[in-house]
Amino acid sequence: MNATDLANSNLPKIDWVHLLLNGGIFLWILLFLSFLSLTIIFYKFFSISKSRILPERLVAELESLKKEKVFHREDWYQIQDSYANTVLGRICGIALSTDPHHMKDEVEAMAKNEVVKMHSGMVLLEIIMTIAPLLGLLGTVSGLVLVFTHFDSAHNIDMIARGIGRALHTTIGGLVVALPALVAHGYFHRRIEKMTMHLEILMVSFVNALASQR
Repeated sequence: MNATDLANSNLPKIDWVHLLLNGGIFLWILLFLSFLSLTIIFYKFFSISKSRILPERLVAELESLKKEKVFHREDWYQIQDSYANTVLGRICGIALSTDPHHMKDEVEAMAKNEVVKMHSGMVLLEIIMTIAPLLGLLGTVSGLVLVFTHFDSAHNIDMIARGIGRALHTTIGGLVVALPALVAHGYFHRRIEKMTMHLEILMVSFVNALASQR
């Protein structure tokens, strides 16, 4: 056994059950927020994946409209049906099925509705990354109150240690919950912003192609 293994073997083991039981109500709330945050993050990775928003083949077909001079509406009905479960496909479907005089307004309304759906869960992530450090701070204060309440008695050394532990654990817990939520929120916000811009460019080309067939 080398020096590193010997040092690691001497490190105290963390009793997670004991930590949660003695961490106070704020640590339990932070634990719940961490599960909620992870659930939202996994959901957002799935819901705003490229295949569900901007499928590659449909994007390629729309971008080709800039080069082609002939628009085959019948072909587009078949293409749109194949991607009816995607955001871009649904907006194309609205454009194809709407009266030409109201097409632009209907497409804009549909696009706004889809963008709102793409932002679902973002508000919760923002709330979590805001309140998690505050909950950690509240846990810190409650732990310090516990320390100073029993500070005058030498027989309450266990309560003092418990208060210090609660203060440190809730502070760490608040930051551990907030940081992934902050990173994920920034990433998803930027990704949705880029997809929205690309979606707008593609739909302008598609609406113009439909208008040229009147």
